[in-house]
Amino acid sequence: GFFFSEANDSNITNNIAYNITGTGFFLENTTVNISLFNITSFNNTRYGVHINATNDNNVSFSNISNNSLGGIYIERGSSGNRIFSNTIYNHTAPAILVELVNAVNRIYDNLFLENNTYGIYLNSSNLTNITNNIFMNITRGWPIQLYPDSRSRNYIIHNTFVGRNVGQHGHITVL
Repeated sequence: GFFFSEANDSNITNNIAYNITGTGFFLENTTVNISLFNITSFNNTRYGVHINATNDNNVSFSNISNNSLGGIYIERGSSGNRIFSNTIYNHTAPAILVELVNAVNRIYDNLFLENNTYGIYLNSSNLTNITNNIFMNITRGWPIQLYPDSRSRNYIIHNTFVGRNVGQHGHITVL
């Protein structure tokens, strides 16, 4: 796949990561201001995109699907990242997982389609802004779940939920 460490101010456009043993696009270790634009990341054995301890990056106008551990993983203090205008579909793990992050990240204007467990899962994370997304046919779990210690200062505004959650009550769960 594509690996960026300590990289700054770069545009990655019109690239495909397919059938990678690992993650399709991996940003880590103080990487700043990387734009992943119109990428396709699918059928990888880990994540479509992994953002680890990096700031001010964009993932936009991309297709992310069928990755084994999930679509996009944001972790460990990453801040100022924007995930917008993407189609994220057909994952058996969370489409987007935000974990151990207490800094502002924005997830907006995305289409989450046919994901099997969760659309967005916040795990011990706060200050995430989830706005204007469409969640369709989440077949197990919830479109948005906040768990544990993710109960303060997250903003969930103007999202659309289409289809029912099989065997579940509601579309947003806070545990």
